[in-house]
Amino acid sequence: MSAQQGFKVWLGARNEEKGKRTVEALQKEGLEVHYIFPDVAQPDKIGQVKDQIIEQDGKMDVLIHNAGIFPDKKSSILEIDTLHLKTST
Repeated sequence: MSAQQGFKVWLGARNEEKGKRTVEALQKEGLEVHYIFPDVAQPDKIGQVKDQIIEQDGKMDVLIHNAGIFPDKKSSILEIDTLHLKTST
């Protein structure tokens, strides 16, 4: 994990309770991990995650976005703003 290599890690999860529990467990291991809620269901808000992190830390060196999206129809990922995103599993 990047936190074990000295990176400050921001963890995002749709389920806030589970995300925060995971962060707490990693912090108990001495890792610098923070929680942030990523609203990936709304494309115009995805950039806010980056903005919030930079506002709190002053910079962001690496961003790994691992959210899955499931379009209702076959589309180009470039047409994401026209897709109906299903984020509940």
